[in-house]
Amino acid sequence: MWIVCLLATSLWSKSFYIAETDLRTLEATYGTQAATRMQMLVKLMNSLSDASLKTKLIEVNDFFNAIAYKSDAKVWEQSDYWANRTEFVGKGMGDCEDYAYAKYFTLAQLEVEKEQLRAFYCQSTTYNEAHMVLAFYSKKSDVPFLLDNYNPSILPATQRADIKPIKVYNSDDLFLAKIKKMGKAVPESKGDALDWLEAIHMIRSRE
Repeated sequence: MWIVCLLATSLWSKSFYIAETDLRTLEATYGTQAATRMQMLVKLMNSLSDASLKTKLIEVNDFFNAIAYKSDAKVWEQSDYWANRTEFVGKGMGDCEDYAYAKYFTLAQLEVEKEQLRAFYCQSTTYNEAHMVLAFYSKKSDVPFLLDNYNPSILPATQRADIKPIKVYNSDDLFLAKIKKMGKAVPESKGDALDWLEAIHMIRSRE
């Protein structure tokens, strides 16, 4: 369901809001603190509407990094569960994939170009485990900056000796991965524009 909605108040201005009914549903499902966290996210997004790109990256990264890290087994009692942003904020905990996706979707809504955002699948040498972070690619460099829940600083990948890249996903790849985790049918071909748009909508409609 749409929890955080984009409200265009005029041609030149926009604001984010959460409907009162959705807020009550969130509170009933996850508790009072969940509703508070979502209101804080909405407030942050509104404050960043006209902010610089650097400020958007830092503030969004910091907001989600303040959420506690917990494995899917502890949060959802499943070995691998990709929560959407509402579930992640509602629970107030999640794993690396949840951080990466929540940051991606929030920055995209804040009009950071999606072509500059990638899901960076890697190996954490510190924890000796597979890991995922959000990568931001500046138009001036091929070296991405990493928005990582393990490290609060946004650093270029070349300064992260603890991270070994495995694969980089674009936004469509990330949506597809989430669809598969939902157990939904995935379009066989990206060439079918209608099916592809419907597949993307499966994910976006859950936010």
